[in-house]
Amino acid sequence: MAAPCRNFSRQLYQVFHVNSRNASLFGTPLRLKRIYRPICHIESSLKRQSYWSNIKYRRLTASCRTISTPSSSLKSDGDQQGKGDEEKPKAGIIKVIALKMHHGTIWFLNKVSPKARVFYERFVDGATDFVQDFRFVYSLNKRLKNKEVKLEDLEWKDLYKKMQMKQDVAKVLPVLVIVNIPFVYYVTLPVVLYFQRIFLSDHFITQEDVSSNHQENSKKRRRLYPLILKRLDKRLKKKPTSELSESLHHRIAGNQMEKQPLSASELLSFQPLFSQQTSLKSLSRNYLKNLCKLHSQWVFLAASPSLRKRLSTHASLMIAMDQAILKAGIHSIDEYDLRKLCYQRGLNPVGLDRQMLTEWLTEWTHISTNISDAERSLLLHASILLVDGRPNQGDTQPNKEGVMSSTSQKDEHKV
Repeated sequence: MAAPCRNFSRQLYQVFHVNSRNASLFGTPLRLKRIYRPICHIESSLKRQSYWSNIKYRRLTASCRTISTPSSSLKSDGDQQGKGDEEKPKAGIIKVIALKMHHGTIWFLNKVSPKARVFYERFVDGATDFVQDFRFVYSLNKRLKNKEVKLEDLEWKDLYKKMQMKQDVAKVLPVLVIVNIPFVYYVTLPVVLYFQRIFLSDHFITQEDVSSNHQENSKKRRRLYPLILKRLDKRLKKKPTSELSESLHHRIAGNQMEKQPLSASELLSFQPLFSQQTSLKSLSRNYLKNLCKLHSQWVFLAASPSLRKRLSTHASLMIAMDQAILKAGIHSIDEYDLRKLCYQRGLNPVGLDRQMLTEWLTEWTHISTNISDAERSLLLHASILLVDGRPNQGDTQPNKEGVMSSTSQKDEHKV
């Protein structure tokens, strides 16, 4: 037993450079302790260094996040989802501050008034929808400018957004800039929500508010009817020799449209008048201003050429939209969208059922698809000539039950 033990101890001492002649088997542990202490110390220090280096490496890899690329089809969906969660980019400082202020505002308004919190959430949702539509219209205009898409190939909903965005930007963009200032929206937001017809678009309000806005704006439109019809009558009197001008003058001056409104076929019979006597090139600035106000176009500090260009662009977009509506089918359009389309063309849709709206829009599309570029003035005047004399136009207001009643009946009920 002694010989193998001595050989083993000798081998150990040779490995660790220990002199085996003066060493005995029982004296080796002391020597081994002295040798192993520095070795263990070095190993522990190396382990600590490797441990902290691994932690630092992990921190660096976790902070250096990159955008995930599409992985191969051999990998499983679970691995892809896990990598996507790890490589998700962090939110910016501005976005984090905005989210914190948003949640803080909701908490504060919920403590003060739950109704105010509902209004605030509706405003935030409307602002989100408005920004999405603004981006869509911006990209659409860019594609149309680069001739990637033709105007005739677009759907009527896209054209409707394009036409409405000009009006919505003028109203909503200053409000969004002011409201985004910290602690200012506590004062401006109630004012904006109270005067929502002036400062907000249809993205922020309910369908009931939209119908009430249509009613109020239709009253303003009817104030422009006598001004435009009087100027149109003066234009017709310049050349009274033609039978068409005399017949149209008789319908306008004698208030025959209130008794019997014009139909689409009758209005198309006056096409030569609107290509010669009352074309856009021959109209005065005041006449163009009234037409722009009728079609909700910007008028402030605009010269006559710019007004003609705006009206011509508006008429061309209307014609393209009517063609898209006919492709999609009028009967396939939702009733709420049908009311918006009729209101955009000059009709007051409040109090009218779906059948009446469909018939009127069918007449309108029959006019817009049967005129030439020189007769666009006819389409702009059709918002008056095709509307005046129709039922429930201008003198009606909705009751609480949703039934239409005249203003005179309402006054008698008050008395």
